[in-house]
Amino acid sequence: MCTGFEIAAAVTVASSVIGGGAKVAGAQGAADAATQSANIHNEQLAKDIQNAKNQGQQAMNERNMAYLETRAANIAYIAASGGQNISFQQAIDPANRKALARDFSAIAGQVKGNTEAAKTQIRVNRINAKNAQSSVKYAAIGAGADIAGSIAGAASDMYKLDKTYGVT
Repeated sequence: MCTGFEIAAAVTVASSVIGGGAKVAGAQGAADAATQSANIHNEQLAKDIQNAKNQGQQAMNERNMAYLETRAANIAYIAASGGQNISFQQAIDPANRKALARDFSAIAGQVKGNTEAAKTQIRVNRINAKNAQSSVKYAAIGAGADIAGSIAGAASDMYKLDKTYGVT
């Protein structure tokens, strides 16, 4: 027959086991939510990277078209003047090409900056998700320690009761 002390010890150990399980389940739930959130964010960032590249290419295409239109207009002007202003085209075309190259460089730099920032955020999200999963392991270790402590405490209490009152 069990005494009240044995029942109390069993309840203490059982509550530690239940509490430990709840801690681990809570940590796992939080880790899963963090991982899912990171994955969703990373998918959006991957789309943002592709969009930045596409927008950069579109901006370069538009700038190139503007250059070609200006060049065609200048050539048409020279042709309309009977070729008398060919020096105008010879002077202005290199400057226009340099401006085009600078614009291309600026667009490429902006695209690179945007994509690198997104890639860095993806790496940070992956690290955070791994850290969240690691916290589950530490919660399990902590829960195990709590359970072991409850068992040791219950055993110690039972030993003291036996020594003091001769009941176990």
